Amino acid sequence: MAAQSAEDGGYVDNVLGHQPDTWWGETAAESAANAPPAYMYPDPYIWRCEQGQGDCVWGTSRREWGSYRNDDVAEKNWNSAEFTNLRISARWDMNDNWSATLAYHYGDTESQGSSEFNPYVGDLEMIGFVKNYSHSEWDMKALTIEADYDFAQFVSATSFYENQRTYIIDNTLYYKYYTTNYCGDQGDAATTSYTWYYWENPATDRAVYLPLYCVIPVANPSGDVTQIPEIAGVGEGPEWQERFTQEFRLSHQGETFDWLAGLYYEDSNDSWNSVWMADASTPYQDSMSYAFIESCLNGTVANYLCYGSYSPNGMDQIPAAEIAAALATADHYWDSRDDTDWETKAVFGEVTWHATDDINVTIGGRWFETENTKQYIKFLAGHAAANGRQVGGFMQPIWRGNEIPQTTSFSEFVPKLSLTYNLDDDKMVYGTYTEGYRVGGINRANRKADWTRTLWGQVWEPDRLKNYEMGLKSRWAENTVQLNLTFFYMDWEDFQHEVVDPSSGTCLIPAEEPLCLPSLEKLPWISIVGNVGDAHTTGVTAELDWVPADGWQVGANVQWLEAEIDSISVIPTGDGDHGIRKGLQLPNVPELQGSLWATYTWPVDFVPGAEMFFRGQYSFTGETVTRLVPDGEDTPQPSFTNDAYGIADLRIGLTSPDGGWQVDVFASNVTDERAQIWQGHQLGAWQWGRSGEYERSHRVYTVRPREYGIRFSAQWGD
Repeated sequence: MAAQSAEDGGYVDNVLGHQPDTWWGETAAESAANAPPAYMYPDPYIWRCEQGQGDCVWGTSRREWGSYRNDDVAEKNWNSAEFTNLRISARWDMNDNWSATLAYHYGDTESQGSSEFNPYVGDLEMIGFVKNYSHSEWDMKALTIEADYDFAQFVSATSFYENQRTYIIDNTLYYKYYTTNYCGDQGDAATTSYTWYYWENPATDRAVYLPLYCVIPVANPSGDVTQIPEIAGVGEGPEWQERFTQEFRLSHQGETFDWLAGLYYEDSNDSWNSVWMADASTPYQDSMSYAFIESCLNGTVANYLCYGSYSPNGMDQIPAAEIAAALATADHYWDSRDDTDWETKAVFGEVTWHATDDINVTIGGRWFETENTKQYIKFLAGHAAANGRQVGGFMQPIWRGNEIPQTTSFSEFVPKLSLTYNLDDDKMVYGTYTEGYRVGGINRANRKADWTRTLWGQVWEPDRLKNYEMGLKSRWAENTVQLNLTFFYMDWEDFQHEVVDPSSGTCLIPAEEPLCLPSLEKLPWISIVGNVGDAHTTGVTAELDWVPADGWQVGANVQWLEAEIDSISVIPTGDGDHGIRKGLQLPNVPELQGSLWATYTWPVDFVPGAEMFFRGQYSFTGETVTRLVPDGEDTPQPSFTNDAYGIADLRIGLTSPDGGWQVDVFASNVTDERAQIWQGHQLGAWQWGRSGEYERSHRVYTVRPREYGIRFSAQWGD
C-alpha cells in the first residue's frame, strides 16, 4: 500500500485590470473596411482615440470602454495544484504455479489558475476575470493472474478504468467580443428600421440584433439602456472516460527460441459536455437569451429567429411543451454533448531466434480491428445534473437530424523485426524495424455538410509510423564509461490533422455563388480530422555515464532531430486550402535538446556511516514552433516561435547509513529562466484583446520560477 499527497504553490499573479476595448479596426481606414453593413447596425457609432495613439478607432459601444474590472479575483500566486494518490495491492500465491494480484489505484487532482502569464502585462502576471479550475478524479481496478509451467508462462491482465474531470475556464475576452458584435444596443425599438430582424427587449424597449446569444442581464444594472452589460465569461463542463481491457498472454524462453503470443480486447468510452456562453455574474434565467426564448414560446414577439420559415434556427420547429420543460430547469444557454465509443480487438505475437551466442533475430507483428461510433449533439437551455453532466434542454433547431450516431471500422497489421549482435561482453549493436499506428475515426455528423466538398471525407484512416533504428550499447574503461548511440528514421504516413473546414460558409448550391441566392443556404462550420500526407523525423541520440573517480558520477545526453512535412495527399485548390506544405517544420519538436549532470558523494564523521552528496544538473531545449501552418502576427491566429532555454538545478544533501532518511537543501531553476513551453491566445484575442493597460492579450506557458528550500524524506519497510 502506498499513499501520497502533495501541493504545488502558485507563482503567477492575477493583477488588477479591466477588460480590453473592443472595436472592428485599429484605424479609421481599417474600421471602414471591416465594419458590418450599415443596415445591420443603424444605431450611430462613435470614433474614439485610444490613449497613446494618434489615430482614432471605430467602436461598438459609446461609453464604459472596457470598464469591467477583476477586483474580486485579483490575487497573488493564484495558480496552485493539489494531488492525492493511493495504491493498494494484494497478492495470493495459490500454489507453486499460480498466483493472483488484485490492485486498486485512486487519484485526485485539483488545480486553480494555470502556468500561463501575459508578458504584455508583466513578468509572471496576467489579467484574468474568472479563475480557471480543474478537478479530476479517477480510479483503476486490476486483476492479474499468472501461471508458470515448464512449457510457457501465462498472464491474464484485466483492468477497469474510470475518470471524470470537471473544469471552469475564463472565456471573458472571447464572450465580450461576441456580445459586442451581436448584443449591442440598436436604438429605440419604436424607431429602429428593419425591426423584423431585431428583438424588442421588453425590459428596455430597445432593439437587439441576436438576443439568443446574449447571456448578459436583460437590462444593464448600471441603468444605461444603451450599454451592453459587462460579462464575466465562463466555459465549463465535465469530461469522462471509461475503459475495460482484457489481455491474455503466453510466453516461453528457450535455449534456441523465445516466443510470445496474445489476445487483446478493449471497450472504451470517451465523452464530454461543454457549456458555451455563460456569465458568472448572471443566472441564465435572468438573461436576455432566456427572455428571448420565452418570448418566442409565448408568441409575444415578432422576430425572424422565432420562425423556421425564416431562420434555420427558428424556435417554432421545437414542440412548445419541450421548450417549456427545458426553460423550467435551464441554467445555461448552449452546450455540446459528445459521446464516442471504441471497440478494439487485437492478436499479437513474436519469435526470437538465438542464432548463435551473439546473434539474436526477432520477428513479430500485431493485427487489430477497431470500431468507432460517435454522436455529437448541440442542446439549448439545458442544466447540470447532480454528477455535473449536462442533461435536459432541447436540441438546437439547426442541429435536428444530426443526432444519428456515426460508425466506422478499420483493421491493420503492423510488423516488427529486430537484430542484435554482441561484439563482445561489453558492446552490442542492434537494428530494428517497427511499425506503430494511431487509430482512425469518423467526424461528427452534420446533415448540411457536403462530404464531397470538404477538405477531407467524413472518415479518417489510421496513420502509420514506420521506425528504422540502429544503435550501439557499450561499456568501456573497465566499466567506468557507458556510451549508447542511436540513429533513427521515422516515416509518418497519412498523418492526421484537425482543421476548420475551409468550405464552411460557401454556398450549399455552388451555382449560387457568391450570394447564395435564392436558397440562402451555406455549408456549415465544421471542425474535421483527416489524413493530410507524409512526414518524417530523423534523429541521433547519445547517452554517456562516466565514473571518473571514487565518489563521482557524471552523465550527459543529447538529441538532434529533423522533423518536417514530406508530401501532402490533398492538393489545395480554391478555398479548400489547409495551408500545409512540403518542408514545414512539425510543431513542438526542438531540433536540439540535451542535459548533463554531475554528482559527488563523500562520507561524513558527524553522523557515523552517513554520506553527503552534491548534485548539479543542466538541461537545454532548442526553439520550437507552436503551429504546423505558420501565420503572421497580422492574422487572427498567428503562430509563434518558442525561444530556446536552459534550466539549472543544484542540490546538496545528507543520507543516513541505511538509506532510511535523507535531508536536502535545493535550488531549482537557479537562473530563474522564463522558459516558453508554449504560447498562443484565446480565439482571436491577439488581434482585439488589448487595452490601455497592455498591448496584446497573449498566453505564455512556462516552468516554475527559481525556488529553493529544504526537503526531508524517510522510508521504512522492505
